[in-house]
Amino acid sequence: MQIDALRTQFVGKTVWLKSGGTPMTVEQVIETPDGFKLDCCWVDRPGSKKMERARLNLESVELASRAPMRIKFF
Repeated sequence: MQIDALRTQFVGKTVWLKSGGTPMTVEQVIETPDGFKLDCCWVDRPGSKKMERARLNLESVELASRAPMRIKFF
């Protein structure tokens, strides 16, 4: 896939790790020698003011609109 197409598909969108977890927003798509990576940000828990960031493999995430709902009830 071309990087421009990936940027259109992912930047500004909400994604989930395929293994579960917190919803994340994709900030940018970059090309590395190991393939395409997504720079993502999220807030770890409700009420937290600390923004977390990570660079993730494209294959490890899915768009939230395609992912099953992962709502936790407390």
